[in-house]
Amino acid sequence: MEGARNPDAVRHAELVVLTVPACGHREVLRAIAPHVRGRVVVDTCVCHHHARPGVWVGPAEGSAALRVRRALPPTAAVAATLHAVSSRTLRDPARFPPGDVPVAADGPASLQAAAHLLDELGLPWVDAGGLEVAAVLENLAALLAALSDRHGVHRPAARFLGLPAGGSKPAADGDRPPALSHRGWPPSPRA
Repeated sequence: MEGARNPDAVRHAELVVLTVPACGHREVLRAIAPHVRGRVVVDTCVCHHHARPGVWVGPAEGSAALRVRRALPPTAAVAATLHAVSSRTLRDPARFPPGDVPVAADGPASLQAAAHLLDELGLPWVDAGGLEVAAVLENLAALLAALSDRHGVHRPAARFLGLPAGGSKPAADGDRPPALSHRGWPPSPRA
């Protein structure tokens, strides 16, 4: 593993995952925008009120993910996910199982890339629909964090019951229902 400035790292990346807090979002977007043409960018930002946990403070664009979409060239694809997944879960999903991880995406390429990332991380995921639903996902993450704090739960999660389990592929864009169409849990064995 090696470090690099954001523009240099993005220039060589197949997939770009933004894990910056809301206060640094715009600055990072300005720095990487010229270098993400043809790449998928996955945004994890939740704009929440630091003094009032659980209060989502949506940006003027409607959500952090829509801010990303507007800031990047049209040839970049954007997905929003991992909003409520803790670092503890990312380190050890078998010990700290997550709930279903919603993915909002602006098209099939970004949905497929985000789904592949989540599969590789061993996380169950759900197609939440188009990027316009990212505000709901970001708000849900803020609510789960507040409930976690309030009740002393250290891994807030949501489960969507009644969805098909298994390894079906993301639907083609024209066949894609508006929300909640896939659940990739349990993860298929790796070859």
